[in-house]
Amino acid sequence: MGPWLERLALVLLDASLASALLQGIVVSLMIVSRQPVRRCLLARMAILGSLLLPVLVATAPVPRISLA
Repeated sequence: MGPWLERLALVLLDASLASALLQGIVVSLMIVSRQPVRRCLLARMAILGSLLLPVLVATAPVPRISLA
């Protein structure tokens, strides 16, 4: 396979992990919130943030932190 496919796989993996973390935080905030309008706003922002994550991961605006 080409090097672009390996790069795409890493971007998608990182974006999916970040999206799962974001969705977990948003669901927790939605459970705590009692106002339906605020819940709807949180859900919309989470969807937009999840759509933006692959672009942010691919462009890497902040330096990567190595865990190993």
